[in-house]
Amino acid sequence: QSAKMGGRSSLFYLYFFSFALLISAMEYPNCIWISPNGSEYDLSPLAALQDYSISYTIGTTSYGLVVNFCKPISYDCNQASNCAACQTWNNAVPDSRACLGTSTSMTMLPLISVFPGQDGVALSYTGGYQDRTSEFYVTCDPSATQPVFSFLGENPIKHYNFQVKSMYGCPHQVSGSERVGPASIIALFLLLCFFLF
Repeated sequence: QSAKMGGRSSLFYLYFFSFALLISAMEYPNCIWISPNGSEYDLSPLAALQDYSISYTIGTTSYGLVVNFCKPISYDCNQASNCAACQTWNNAVPDSRACLGTSTSMTMLPLISVFPGQDGVALSYTGGYQDRTSEFYVTCDPSATQPVFSFLGENPIKHYNFQVKSMYGCPHQVSGSERVGPASIIALFLLLCFFLF
């Protein structure tokens, strides 16, 4: 009786561990992009525990930017939901914050039109405050272990462009056999548990 209980308990923990692993592996599924030439870009390591904050100027006006990758920012951007990037220009006034796009609108595109011949991926966001949009051009820099942000300009109006130099903007080739999803791995693990118990 106790042996059966022990076996069931072990099996429960194995299933629980597998489920937790699956959830963890699928936490940022939209942060992996495979280019037409087969190069893979995985930006999920850029999803920081704390949001990134930078400052920049447009003309003579100073602005701040709060941004994260693969998930919404934790910063309160004037109560905008799922905000991926927030523009600030007077921290003393809560209304002086504008979302530059939602994390759920993110699309990943090649850099060809902006940085021809350079490795990287463009993150495009829409659905911001008063139709604001933004693009973050993550370019390959093997020495940039932490992202380095640069403001490129507001062009056209209400569309904000940033360059992000990062080691995670560097691609690697992926063969078909490597493209095994987390669900497949967990399914194999559970099948093994089934036969063991």
